[in-house]
Amino acid sequence: PTTDNFVFYYEKADGTKGSVDIPAGTANETAMAALIQADSNITTAAFAGNTITITPANEDYAFTSTTLISDAPTSMLPLDKNNDYSGRQGAGAEFIELVNTIDQTTTQSSLQLKLDTLGISDSAFGEFSVDS
Repeated sequence: PTTDNFVFYYEKADGTKGSVDIPAGTANETAMAALIQADSNITTAAFAGNTITITPANEDYAFTSTTLISDAPTSMLPLDKNNDYSGRQGAGAEFIELVNTIDQTTTQSSLQLKLDTLGISDSAFGEFSVDS
């Protein structure tokens, strides 16, 4: 049996959102699938091979879902900043490092076009600057 409460969240293509509560003590994954299948937006939910396969009630729209989350929907809060995630901090905020890699297997003229599209200029000395 599960020892935590779980919530299965889903969103349909039309923006409708829903969730299915799976209480602590649910016997196994097959019982979880049965709870999910009880939702009116879901036709089938079956457990096999460590995977719960879900079929929406209306095949005319796309259906996406998230994984099971061991937390109740009423306790959803923003995550506190944690500098352990990025290792960078300053001005009371956490910074995220974005790294861009340019594949320079193209010709110089096509590379220049890509940089111009991004608003970046390069010089003959190999320096780059952001155009304002």
